[in-house]
Amino acid sequence: MALCCKRRRTASAPGRPTTISFFKLFSLASRTDWILLAVGVFAASINGAAFPAFSLFIGDFMDEVGTSFATGDVTGILSNVRTVSLRLVVVAAVAFCSAFAWDAIFTYCSTTITTRIRIGYFRAVLNQDVSWFDQETPAALPSRMNEDIFKVQEAIGYRVGLTVANFFQFAFGYGVGLYRGWQLALVMMSTMPLLTASIAVLSRRIAKKTARAQDFYAEAGAVAEEVLSAMKTVVAFGAEKRETERYGAKLVAARDGEIRAGFHSGVMTGIVFLSIFFTYALVFWYGGKLIYDGTNNPSTGEPYNG
Repeated sequence: MALCCKRRRTASAPGRPTTISFFKLFSLASRTDWILLAVGVFAASINGAAFPAFSLFIGDFMDEVGTSFATGDVTGILSNVRTVSLRLVVVAAVAFCSAFAWDAIFTYCSTTITTRIRIGYFRAVLNQDVSWFDQETPAALPSRMNEDIFKVQEAIGYRVGLTVANFFQFAFGYGVGLYRGWQLALVMMSTMPLLTASIAVLSRRIAKKTARAQDFYAEAGAVAEEVLSAMKTVVAFGAEKRETERYGAKLVAARDGEIRAGFHSGVMTGIVFLSIFFTYALVFWYGGKLIYDGTNNPSTGEPYNG
């Protein structure tokens, strides 16, 4: 937010964009925003823990049903069904309320923060020295501002809540797994380094391709605004075809950048699903081996069973 000063700035040589930390994006959040964000993080953590709780209740239910079938106690099965049904209704209600809360809160806060950024950005542009506009492209500023602030809103809004929910789902899920059967949990964790490294590399490439495409879209918008503002001159010199080709070249470059970003995004999605199903296969194989060998589960003191 270096532009948000009231003093007029003199022009300086254009350089690399300044990189800021993620938390700097929240620098314009008010005290109310911070309180709401804290509530949103708490709600997202509860929402993330809901699915592991669901799996835990289902696992206990299957164990009880297996025992009831083995002993021929039909009454016990019905009692367990009622109990687990009530538990799952509670989990579903908690998941619904917490998901609604964090989604609404993060969307509201991201909207209010980016509104302040828009006002500060516009005020900063107006406070620049005239020579600053000689080095920048004024026609590209509105397009670039909208695209940049939209990305900021995405970064500090819904995706933050989703990240928090997924993190707590991961933490609670593996916590339950390590507690109930650490051998299987460790086998599941063996695929994590490959998955994490692949996503990190591809995410960086996607960010670069998307940023480059955004630059081309801003340049194309500047060309369009420049031509439309001087349409009489363009027609007088018969430059319609040349300006159309110039505009199209920018769009083609932006299109190619987005295609490359989409390709890398597709590869990343494929790797994620490959890792998921590979983990399933590995766990089913190792779980079957534990059952076949009669290995005792250290958490229960009894052999693993299907």
